[in-house]
Amino acid sequence: CKRCNYEWKPRKNNSKYCPKCNSPYWNKTRKQTTKQEVERMNKLILTCYSNIIDTTKEKNQGIRDPGGIHNCSYRIVSYEKSNPKDISGITITIIIEIAKKGHFFVDGNKRTAFAVAKAYLLEKGYILEILEIKAADSFIRDLTKYESKITLKKAKNWIKKYIKKNRKTLESHIIDQIIKNQKNGRSYI
Repeated sequence: CKRCNYEWKPRKNNSKYCPKCNSPYWNKTRKQTTKQEVERMNKLILTCYSNIIDTTKEKNQGIRDPGGIHNCSYRIVSYEKSNPKDISGITITIIIEIAKKGHFFVDGNKRTAFAVAKAYLLEKGYILEILEIKAADSFIRDLTKYESKITLKKAKNWIKKYIKKNRKTLESHIIDQIIKNQKNGRSYI
C-alpha cells in the first residue's frame, strides 16, 4: 500500500482496498504538502501584510489569528498541488481564503489578499493586468461580502481575463509597480 506501507499478496489481481487501512487509493502515491511550502506561503502573506501596513501607516494593525494564517496557507498550497495548472483558480483561492474566509488581520485583509495574489502570480511568471483599479476593488468587495452571489466559476472567469504571461523579470516588474503606485498614492503592488 502506498498510503500505509502495508505489504500483502492479493488473492485477486484487482484489489480495490488495502486490507490494513482500507484505502481505495492504495496503489496511488499521496500528493503531500510539505512544511516548507506552507511556510513559504505563510511568509508571503505576512510579508505582503507588513509592507501594506508600513506604507499606509495604519493605526489599526495587527494579526488576529496567526494559526488561521498557517491553516489558510496550507489550504492554498493544497489547492495548488491538486490543481497546478489552474492559475486563475489558485489566484481566486488566495483572495477568498485571506479576505473572505480568514479575516486574519485587524485591517487590510482585502489589500493583503490582492497583494498576495499578485505576488504569487509574479512568482509563477504571470502578471495581473487590471487597468481599472476601481473594477478590481469593486469585484473583491463583492466577492468577499457575507452572502456574495459570485460563484467560484464566475470569479475564476473574471480574473482569467486579467492574467497575462509576464515578459519582464520579477525585479523590474516590482520596481515599475512601486513607482507607479507611489505616483498614484496607492499602498499595494
